Order: sequence, then C-alpha cells, then structure tokens
Amino acid sequence: MTAYEIVGQVLSCIGMVIVTISFQINTKRGLLTVQSISTLLFCLSYAFLGEITGSVLNGICLVRNFFFYFQHDKSKVHYLTTGLLTAAMVAAGICFWQGPTDLLVIVALGANTVFLSFGKPQLLRWSILVTSPMMVVYNAIVHAIFSLVTEILVILSSVVGIVRFFRRARE
Repeated sequence: MTAYEIVGQVLSCIGMVIVTISFQINTKRGLLTVQSISTLLFCLSYAFLGEITGSVLNGICLVRNFFFYFQHDKSKVHYLTTGLLTAAMVAAGICFWQGPTDLLVIVALGANTVFLSFGKPQLLRWSILVTSPMMVVYNAIVHAIFSLVTEILVILSSVVGIVRFFRRARE
C-alpha cells in the first residue's frame, strides 16, 4: 500500500466515525452539516486512492448538501436543483469514466440524490437498501475499506430505522 493509499484509508476512517456520529442527529440541517464533513473526507479519500469518479461524484454530493441545506423541500427550485445535480453526476461519471465499476457509484449517488430530495426519511431509508449495496460492491472493488464498512453501517442504521418506524406505527 502506497503512502497515498494509506492517507486515503485514514481519511475514510475519519469519515466513517463522522457518519456514525451523524446517526444521532435529528434535524435536517444538522444532518446535512455533519454529512457534508464526511462527504468531503470521502471525496478526498477516493482521490488519494486514485478513484477519480468516486471523488468527483462525492464532490458533487457536497454541492448537493449545500443546496439542500438552504432550499425548502417541494419548491420548484429544489426539484430543478435535484435534476441538475443528478444530471451533473451522470455527466461527470461519463467524463471521468475509469471502467464499468463506475456505473455502481454513478447510479447509487444519482439515485441517492433523487431520494434525498423528497425529504421523506422513510423513503430514503428504503432507497438506501438498494443504493448502499451498490456502494459496498464499488468500495470492495476499489479497496476503499472504511468506505465499505461505512456503507454497511448505513444499511444497518436504515434497517433499524425502518423497523422502529413499523413498531411505532403498530402502537
């Protein structure tokens, strides 16, 4: 493992810790703030690992978080921003294409942006059960160890959230 790869793994480990902390945050703005810090770390991590597509798309996710922080859900501008950001992800994925593996990160982060834009936590949790496994596979292929562990933690957190929702609904 090169020095750059070690730096990349360390950055994603710090990102994983921050994502884990974010599970305790209950406000949209608070969550977007903390998630932006972890997204920046994952963006840098992928760059150090030589995964430019993953890095660029996480950079776009950082921009997405900025816009979503200030926008009101269900406004025309919000939906327009969502469409433009998703299109930017697809375009960036094509421009920085490194191979078929990139399809996983393009589809996962693009879909995640769309589902995040709806502002419905339960819908986002269900979508994570589809998008995060794509990221698990991507991270396994590109050897992003802590990013892979992070996605597994995100899946587990989503499952817990879904179960808690259904338990509350039955009460």
